[in-house]
Amino acid sequence: MSYDTHTVPLKTRKKSEESCNTENSCSSCGSGCSGGLVEAGSEKDVVYRNVLIFTLVALVFVTVTYSIMQLLRTIAGVK
Repeated sequence: MSYDTHTVPLKTRKKSEESCNTENSCSSCGSGCSGGLVEAGSEKDVVYRNVLIFTLVALVFVTVTYSIMQLLRTIAGVK
């Protein structure tokens, strides 16, 4: 079985075509927004720190949500 493959032409940009806009969500020029948690080319310690911070924030959200649920359950008198 044979498949026809087609390549998609990509535009190659020169450095002079890029404008540095620090008003967007990504604050550095040329880096782009490659991801929220782990950026391409990050060092190991940076990746570990980002994953640890993400995990701790998620743990805090879960704990606070559970506490609020228990408080509301107590106030409503539901067992």
